[in-house]
Amino acid sequence: NIIRIKGSGLFWDLYLKETGCSTTSMNGQNITNVQTKLVRALCNYEFAKYCWKVLVRPNLQELSSRSLQQRRRYRSRSTIEQALHVTDWVLDGKTSCYSHDDAFRYK
Repeated sequence: NIIRIKGSGLFWDLYLKETGCSTTSMNGQNITNVQTKLVRALCNYEFAKYCWKVLVRPNLQELSSRSLQQRRRYRSRSTIEQALHVTDWVLDGKTSCYSHDDAFRYK
C-alpha cells in the first residue's frame, strides 16, 4: 500500500531528525532519552509507544539478533534474550513522566 509506505517514510525521517538515531541503532544514546525525544517529536505518548513497538523495536531487534547469532557459541540463550529486551518501551515504569491530554510532561 503506497499510503503505508509514505507514512512509514515520513515517520523514519522525523525519527532520524529528532532523536539523532538511525533506523538500526540508537547511536550510543540512552533508551529513555531516545524514547522521550520520540514522544516530544510526535506530541503523543501513546502514538510514540505504538511507533516504538511496531517500527523502531523490530528494526533494533533484527540487527541485535543477527549480531548475537553470529556470536551465539560464546553466549548463553538467556544472555541473548536479555540483550533483546534492551529495546523494550521503558517510559511506562518512569515515575517522573506521565501522559496528559496526549502530551508528554514531567511531574
